[in-house]
Amino acid sequence: MFFAVGAGFGYWMDGVEARQRDTVQRLRDRLIASREARAEQSVFGQAERERLYAKLEEATRKAADE
Repeated sequence: MFFAVGAGFGYWMDGVEARQRDTVQRLRDRLIASREARAEQSVFGQAERERLYAKLEEATRKAADE
């Protein structure tokens, strides 16, 4: 009887461990995707800022020349 209870508990714990691994893997994948998206937005934002600054600088030069 103790063997059956111990085996059942071990089987249940194995399932718990597998579910925890799956949960951790899903969270890790979401975190990596989130970091990639943030990095992409940052790069895009940097390019947009540089383009905007270039336009403003050009407009300032034109206004100064006139």
